Amino acid sequence: MTPEALLAELCNFPTPIDSSREVVPPTRRLSRLDVDDPLDGTSNTGSISPRPDEAEHWVRYHEQRRAALDVTLRKLCGLDLLSREHVEAYVHDQYRRHLSPNTLKNSFTVIRDFLRLVKEGGKDDLAEVSRENIEGYIEHEQDRGVKPSTIDMRMRLWRSRHGYTGQE
Repeated sequence: MTPEALLAELCNFPTPIDSSREVVPPTRRLSRLDVDDPLDGTSNTGSISPRPDEAEHWVRYHEQRRAALDVTLRKLCGLDLLSREHVEAYVHDQYRRHLSPNTLKNSFTVIRDFLRLVKEGGKDDLAEVSRENIEGYIEHEQDRGVKPSTIDMRMRLWRSRHGYTGQE
């Protein structure tokens, strides 16, 4: 059984996770050290050599991203959140867009915390979220001593997620 099918079975997802649409990084990126300097006299014109450890780096990076996605989905399984399927779709979208493992983890945490606060406020549907709920979340974060730049980053993330669901 594939990891995707096992995760789908454990979480009672209607369909297995589809990682076939994942964006794959380029197989070779260049750094300034990879390109010969034509002014030093030792240049082989057109000779660009990849770093020897680059393939290993991308394999490790992909494994970290996949692990972050798996952990996030496992956490999502155990939560009773508003619009859980929207959150799941958003996290998958971030994974397919090849965002970093930390971005996957942080965005899930921000969305989870916001939706918990909204649910505590008596909302049962994401469509019921209003400007007052968002302002309440900002005030809640300020009361906790969170820096304004962090709150701004979280609101940008929320707006991108909110736009992803197609809501106004």
